[in-house]
Amino acid sequence: MSLVKDAFAGSTTKGERLLQVESFQDTFGGASRRKKANIGTSNLAEMLMKVNEVNDDYSPAKDHDLHKHELHDFKIER
Repeated sequence: MSLVKDAFAGSTTKGERLLQVESFQDTFGGASRRKKANIGTSNLAEMLMKVNEVNDDYSPAKDHDLHKHELHDFKIER
């Protein structure tokens, strides 16, 4: 089955594969059903105020994800 899938995937373009799943009108037309970002503000000034508030409340000491991807030195004893 993987041979068929690989051959099929290589013979069609990304756009053609997309149109096999959704019609052109549903994907790109006026009736497109794409998710839109919910920013919770109606203008740029409100958004900047919210960003500044969040930035003022930020504390690196409380940020649990800040050092999530850092590598730590480990000693290997033999």
